Order: sequence, then C-alpha cells, then structure tokens
Amino acid sequence: RVLDVGCGPASDTIALADRVGQDGFVIGVDSDKFTVLEAERKAIAAGVGDRVRHRCVHSMQLPFASGEFDAVRCE
Repeated sequence: RVLDVGCGPASDTIALADRVGQDGFVIGVDSDKFTVLEAERKAIAAGVGDRVRHRCVHSMQLPFASGEFDAVRCE
C-alpha cells in the first residue's frame, strides 16, 4: 500500500499503480475536491480504478493509522 500526499490530478498515482502491481493499492490525497474528482476520473480511464483511490483530505489531517502504508510519496 502506497500513500501519495498532494496527489494532484493523478499524475503519479497512476504510475504508482504500475509499480505496486495487481496486488498493491495506492491512495492519493489532495485538499482540492475538484482535483480529486479529476484524479478519480483519470484513474478509471487508465484502467487502474480498482487499485487506486483518491480522497479529499488536508495533508495536515491525514485520517490513516500509523503503519497503514508501506511507502509514502509527497511532493
């Protein structure tokens, strides 16, 4: 499982889906709801919507437990 903080319009989450493979999962978070909607649309269009999700979350208030992810990407 990989978390992408500040994911934008799925520029990297789609690429990360290839890296984690069919058994992996990527969650992208961004504080802009319109960017998150676009990211979801792009992930579905790219055929990775089953293993990539995007959520509207502020980076200073991440709702995830410690140790929930194997890796984190942030730009």
